[in-house]
Amino acid sequence: MSSAAATLVLRPTFLDMAAALRTVEVVRRLRKPAFVVVNQAPPARAGIEPPQVRKALKALGQLRLPVLPIVLRTRAAYQLALETGRSAEELSVDPAAAQEIGAVWDFIERFAFARRPTAGTAAPEAVALA
Repeated sequence: MSSAAATLVLRPTFLDMAAALRTVEVVRRLRKPAFVVVNQAPPARAGIEPPQVRKALKALGQLRLPVLPIVLRTRAAYQLALETGRSAEELSVDPAAAQEIGAVWDFIERFAFARRPTAGTAAPEAVALA
């Protein structure tokens, strides 16, 4: 059995959350470590998450899976990156998108590949919603 972690990428929507229930059953049956990446979330306004993001995070808490502390937002830069075959980090159109992707990759690299944090950085911790 492979020791790689399962990554569940989902949008904060009813359909994705419903699908996550079945996926979690499979992951648990296979005894795979797993974590969730929330993707295509609407932007927070004045530091307040939109209702659908709050609901999704609450539902994920009931599934007892770790959730990445980085939420990927809906951004035009991601579509442009896909169209041009580049990453959001390579584009200079949206620094927030580049920062999100960089933070997600850094987390996954440390979590999945057990890379030790460099000086001045903390070990990765997913948000375990209880």
